[in-house]
Amino acid sequence: MKSKRGLLGVVIVAVIVTACSTPATKPDAMMNKDAPTAEAMMAETTPTVDAMMKKDASTAEAMMAEATPTADAMMKKDAPTADAMMSKATPTADAMMGQDAMAAPAWFDTQLTDVNTGKSFKMADYKGKVALVETMAV
Repeated sequence: MKSKRGLLGVVIVAVIVTACSTPATKPDAMMNKDAPTAEAMMAETTPTVDAMMKKDASTAEAMMAEATPTADAMMKKDAPTADAMMSKATPTADAMMGQDAMAAPAWFDTQLTDVNTGKSFKMADYKGKVALVETMAV
């Protein structure tokens, strides 16, 4: 027993020493590129405020002079009243769903066996009811 512990200790120490002595991974390729110096970065010209403002920027007065549509102009179409909107028949949920919108999966018609009672059943037998299915692999 003592020799097994000693051998295990030697193996652990050997693994640690080997792990510590392996070289680190190579640096990224980006690290090998020459980084620009501070002087080189400062030498690039930055546009001045005046240069950036030379674009034809509208003044506040110019923007205010433009005609702004009135509320009446924006509401050219007659908005339907609440009564007009409610007079239309609301379709039922079944009419909105269509024929195959909620078609059951094919396995719902597969014969299953209740392991407690031995009775056969289908998931389709529980249509309209909530059924919790727990899947498992054997």
